[in-house]
Amino acid sequence: MQTNASSTDVIAGVLLLTICSLAVLLGVTNLILIRKMKVFHNAFGWFAASRTFGEVCCNLVHVLCTAPVTLMWVSME
Repeated sequence: MQTNASSTDVIAGVLLLTICSLAVLLGVTNLILIRKMKVFHNAFGWFAASRTFGEVCCNLVHVLCTAPVTLMWVSME
């Protein structure tokens, strides 16, 4: 099997990896800030933290699965 990633696949994979990695980094930073700031120790803070946690998990799927598959596209022909 050989890698058949076109230039479009490489561009898409690099963009996906870059943007989602940045989103994971900012999401984790957001979770740390929510935990440290007293103003978020209420129901809204729990809502914001749970939503951010979900977004971080979704972006981790893109970083760990979707981007590498896009970058290393293998044709089964």
